[in-house]
Amino acid sequence: MQTNRLKKHVSWVVMIGAVICIWLLFTMLQKKEGQDKSDKGVQPAPVEVASIQRGQISLRRTFNGSLEAQAEFVVAPKVGGRVERMPVNLADTVENGQIVAELDNDEYVQAVALANADLSVTIANLVEAESALEIADREFERVEILKKRGVASESRYDE
Repeated sequence: MQTNRLKKHVSWVVMIGAVICIWLLFTMLQKKEGQDKSDKGVQPAPVEVASIQRGQISLRRTFNGSLEAQAEFVVAPKVGGRVERMPVNLADTVENGQIVAELDNDEYVQAVALANADLSVTIANLVEAESALEIADREFERVEILKKRGVASESRYDE
């Protein structure tokens, strides 16, 4: 009977030992899996906590770069001046013959007025010169007649 009892105690000890070994093996495997995950760089993400706020949701993004058009047109006016009005914007599509900018024409209006004034002065000078020529022609004819009569001298005729 004692052997039966001894066998029961030994079997209980063996079963308890087996359970402890299985439990130790299981915990070691779990620790190893946890270490493998941390070795791979997987870490929990930091989280910011804030109170709830009401407002509009908007998504704004800023990008750097440059755009290039399919076709370019260089605008070069025949005259210089200040730009008074631009009916088109940068990168707008334009048609042939469309006005893209208007220049300030005050300087050219003033230049035309100055040219008209110069023309008037030149016309007045021409009239004065024609009048002086007419007077000189009459004086020459008078001196010529007087020389033929012998009243005017040769030096007066040369004048």
